[in-house]
Parts: sequence; structure tokens; C-alpha cells
Amino acid sequence: MKNRKKERDYAPTLTISKIFVMFALILVLRLNVDILLLNVLLIISAIEILATNYKKSRIKWSILIFELYAIMLCVPLQNMKSPETIFSSLLYVLIVIISIVIDFSIYIENV
Repeated sequence: MKNRKKERDYAPTLTISKIFVMFALILVLRLNVDILLLNVLLIISAIEILATNYKKSRIKWSILIFELYAIMLCVPLQNMKSPETIFSSLLYVLIVIISIVIDFSIYIENV
């Protein structure tokens, strides 16, 4: 008999917390984000949670790439009014990229 310890899967919890941080930072940094982009990010986040729970790596990978491009292109372009908003949008993009990389690395480690 093998003595296996049951390891807890932190990937779904980390994905949900990443999504919460992503939307909370929009409010905290007072970013001017279009309603259409918020709806797209919300739909992508729901699909990402399902893909994480059902261990669908290809779907999660494609969703993360689409999410990265949407955030990297749309958020800084919509916040080009003043240096403060440019800085806050670039800070937002940096924090979200770091959280996406951490989330995906833990997800891949568990799969």
C-alpha cells in the first residue's frame, strides 16, 4: 500500500482570488474602463473558473492569453488622459500579469 497524502488543490481558490483582485484594482486605482471590456472580462472569468475546476488546460491557456491581450491593450489605451492615470493603468497591468503568471504556474503544477 502506498501512503499518499491528500494534497489540497489551491488552483480554483487562487483563480477566484485573482479575478477578485483584477476587478477590485479597477475600482481602487480609479481606472476608466469601458463597460464592454468589463463584461468581456466577467464572461472570460466565468469560463476560466469552469476550466480550472474541470482541469481543461487548453481552454484555460487560451482564456489566459485572451485575457492578457485584452488587459494589456485596452486598459492603457483607455487611460491616456493624464500621467497619473497612465501610471495607474500600467501598475494595474503589471499586477494583473504577475497574478496571472502565478495562477497559471500553480495550475500547471497541479495538473
